[in-house]
Parts: sequence; C-alpha cells; structure tokens
Amino acid sequence: MRLSRFLALVSAGFIAIGMSLTATPSVAEDLLISPAPSADAVAPGSVGIQMFMYNWNSVASECTSTLGPEGVKWVLVMPPQEHINGLAWWVHYQPVSYAIESRLGTRAEFAAMTAACNAAGVKVIADAVINHMSASAAGVGWAGTVYSKYNYPGLYAESDFHACRTGIDWNDSASVQTCELLGLADLDTSSASVQGKTVAYLRDLMSLGVSGFRIDAAKHIAVSELAAVRSQLPAGATFINEVYDGNGIYAKDYLGVGDIFDFGGAYELKDALYSPGRAAALNVHKETFVALPPSDQVVTMVTNHDTERAGTTLSIDDGKAYVLANEALLTRTYGIPMLFSGYAFLSNDEAPLTAAGKVPNANCAKAKTSIQASYADRKFTCEQRFKAIRGMINWHNFVGQAAETNSFGKRGVYATGRGALGFFELNSNTKVYASKLVTGMAPGTYCDLVSAGTNPFKGSGAKRKCAGLTVKVDAKHRIIAKVAAQTSVA
Repeated sequence: MRLSRFLALVSAGFIAIGMSLTATPSVAEDLLISPAPSADAVAPGSVGIQMFMYNWNSVASECTSTLGPEGVKWVLVMPPQEHINGLAWWVHYQPVSYAIESRLGTRAEFAAMTAACNAAGVKVIADAVINHMSASAAGVGWAGTVYSKYNYPGLYAESDFHACRTGIDWNDSASVQTCELLGLADLDTSSASVQGKTVAYLRDLMSLGVSGFRIDAAKHIAVSELAAVRSQLPAGATFINEVYDGNGIYAKDYLGVGDIFDFGGAYELKDALYSPGRAAALNVHKETFVALPPSDQVVTMVTNHDTERAGTTLSIDDGKAYVLANEALLTRTYGIPMLFSGYAFLSNDEAPLTAAGKVPNANCAKAKTSIQASYADRKFTCEQRFKAIRGMINWHNFVGQAAETNSFGKRGVYATGRGALGFFELNSNTKVYASKLVTGMAPGTYCDLVSAGTNPFKGSGAKRKCAGLTVKVDAKHRIIAKVAAQTSVA
C-alpha cells in the first residue's frame, strides 16, 4: 500500500511542567488514567478498537502489552465460529457451525485471549454472524464439518431458513430482511428454534469471557427478531448493531436493541480531512458527527474493514489525513470512538495467511510508531502502536467527558478544548498556521501528548522532562505556536 509519510509533530493535551508555571491546572501527571469501569463494555467515555483479522494469540498479546496500558477499554475481534474454507478474509463471515474453531485459533486459544484481555482491563466484543450461514453449495468447513447450503448437521436444516431463495430487492424492506444477501443462506430469525440456537451460541461465547457482540448484517434482521435474541441474554451483554439508513430501514430503530455505528461521521471525517484546507468543517458549531442521537449509544469511527475496502472512508493509504482523523475522532464529545487496526492489501479479498492457511501472529512489537510511506502486502499495520494515536487516547481519557470549550473552525483550522484540562488544534492547510487561539488553560509550559505518546514524562523531580515537544500558553491563555501544514499542535 502506498502511503504518504507522516511526520508526527505536536497535538492535543497537556500536563503542566517546569517551574515557570504561574497557575497550575487542576490536573496532575498521576491522573493520566482510564475512565472508571462500567457494566457496559462499550460505555460512554471509553475507547475501543477493531482488531481486524488479528488471530487470538496476537489480540491477547496486544491487550497485555499495549491496549490495556494505554487505556483502551474494549476490543472488537473477528467472528470466532467455524467457517468455510478459502483464501479470502470474508470466509470468516460464512459460518458452517458454531464450533469455536477457525484459522484465527482454537477454542482454547480464544478463551486464553479473552482471559488475557479481561485481566488487562480490555473487554472483548465478538463479531457475531447470526443472520446467515454459507453461500457455497456444499463443502467441508475449517474444522471438518461437512455441510451443504441449508443443511448444517446438528445445527440447521432447510426448514430453518427463509423461503425466499433469491437475491434482495433493495426497494422492498421485507426482501432486505428475508431474502439472501450475496447468496448467503438466510436464517429464519423469526423462528423460536433458530433464535434458541443463536442464543446458545452467544451464551457459549459469553461463557468464554466475551462481554458483547457486534451484530453483523443487523440491518437484515427484523428489529423484533433481534430483540427476541437479545432478551434471552444477560442484561449486561453489549450489542453493537451494524445498520445503515436506507431501503426503508433506519439505524435509530435498533437503539432499543443496543448501540449503533455512526457511518455518517466517518464519511464526514473523510470529507473534512482528505483534501487540505477543510478541517474547519469539524467545528462543533458547524458540521459535526452529531447525526444519530443519543451519544451514549453511537459508536463513531474513522473506518472499518468494509468502508476501507469500499473507499468511502479514510484509510491507512491516506497517510497524514488518516492519522489526523484518528486524532480528531478522539477529541469528540459525541459518541464512543472505535479505532481500527488491520493489514495492508493489494486486492480487496486478500487475507494475511501462512502457507498452512492460518492467520499468522502480528509482529506489532517491531512496528514503527508513526505512519509509513508503504507497508508490505498482507502485513499488519499496527495502528495501535502509533505514538500520535496512543498519545491521543491518553488525552481522551484524561479530559474524560468534560464539556467542550473554546471550539474553533476557520481557515482550514480545527480546535477544541476541555476547559483547563486540555486543548487540541489541527491545521489542515498547506501552509504554516501562526496560532494565537485562546484556550481555557492556565498560563504555563505544557507537555504535548501526541508527540510524547502514552508515557509523556521521563525522569523525576527536577530532572523530569517531557518525552515530546513542549508548548506555551501565554498570560492571555493563548496557545502560541506555528502549526506546520497537515499537522496538529497544542
């Protein structure tokens, strides 16, 4: 994948350093902690990440080494059930049984992953494919299950599927929810028997340590039928429903079942940051993510595995703009941000596979800490290791859910503050921006978290120094900085 090289400069969020500070903000270095835990894994104020095509051992490693320590509170993992055989990534979305056995790992490895993540303070959300089974006429699944379309031994027979065996008529909402999406055998989710088997599968995953589910293709399941499944699970189970507006079906109608994704916000980020000079559109008082209330049930994002392949959102191919979009996402007070980490690909179907057809371990420990000009095909890109993103997770968790203040959006510049807690400024122009924006912060010298990353300070006492760049706020509470083109500063 071809990428523009990102030169990480300064950005968002600060803790007072140095003896010249005349009025110390009401925050301190030891308060750089994650939000208080919540019964809901995808809780307001939390940060999540989709780890697309990472195997169970790799997710476990990242939870322990990076995600937990940096304050990520939940991780979305791939569908864990047995799937059809094949070389494409999408085989994982064609179940043939509910055995927890896939080319991402065994049942034991999945359980070890959830245990490691939970111990690190990271809840696990599993992608749940419950709308359909496979599209192929017949075959042998990854774990050896012999199946044919509409006949999955010990699980589903032909009577368990909708009678409509044709493609979807997108002008008819009933067809969208009862006919076959891309030829996939469409389960009759109105059936008590089908619901019971679905619930048993989801309960099995919860017994292995899963806290909730992304409901794949939720748009293709009637709200009442999905609600019937949800009602048979523990009250604390999280549902994030994959629904986009259109075809007579609306995402807001699924709010009674669980959370929803804000695709519109991802499209707006691309519109604001793909080309230089448009970042002012992110200003809270102008164009914003606020399209799908309520905020505490909306998961916002820069991209996911589908949209990056469709080219409708920014992706790692977009270099600086992609990193800046992730930073901007983490400044928003609306929604619950979900980051993304995937792999480089040359064709949309490609998956990162070994010669044996398994997904290899991701070697993120050796990953670069800033975006690169290119990545080797089918190698994991490990965005969660980028210093800028890790620093902004730190900033997001530090300012918490404090009200937005001192917002600004003009001349290609976007800025937002959280009173005395932090301030963020982004210059999307092709020229330097000489900033004198008013912040809510006390005068003094501050440590920039984006250039400093997760651990902003090194040394102690009189020898303590910022690990990144320092920024000054003057006596008029203005941030004094020359913000380079296509960078952010604080």
